[in-house]
Amino acid sequence: MTVRKNETTSSKESQQQEFQQQPDSDGVITTANNPEFAALLALKDPDDSSVAAFAEKYKGRTTFDDNIANVIPSDEHPRFLLDYTLVYGGDYNTDSVSGPNFRFEGIIWSDFHNGSVGLSSFVHEGQNIHVKATVDKYNPDNGLFKLELVEMTAR
Repeated sequence: MTVRKNETTSSKESQQQEFQQQPDSDGVITTANNPEFAALLALKDPDDSSVAAFAEKYKGRTTFDDNIANVIPSDEHPRFLLDYTLVYGGDYNTDSVSGPNFRFEGIIWSDFHNGSVGLSSFVHEGQNIHVKATVDKYNPDNGLFKLELVEMTAR
């Protein structure tokens, strides 16, 4: 099952360009094609200085496999808006995590609606997911690495 942000013409064009690029140039960042990303996800300290450096270097690039660590629904519209979604790299594990604290803000169901499922039943704590997201920024004050969600698929 996949939820995908509604596309505009410009985002469709940029996706076509992205797929034409080599995976290790301006394409999707994965642990297989980017050693810096692999090292980032292996970090034991989410506040390590390399997190900010990675965020700055790869701002606007697309990344990877995650799991949902925490979801905070909106007080006003809990079935349609998620104020904050915290994700970690790799598979969900209650005993240990590694890498930065990735966060999505303000995920709105209508942005991802495909007509078949409700977002609240798809996005839940402990869900292993494949995420396509754009690197936004890292906030060293709260240790959160913000991503802009493009697509989320159950795995």
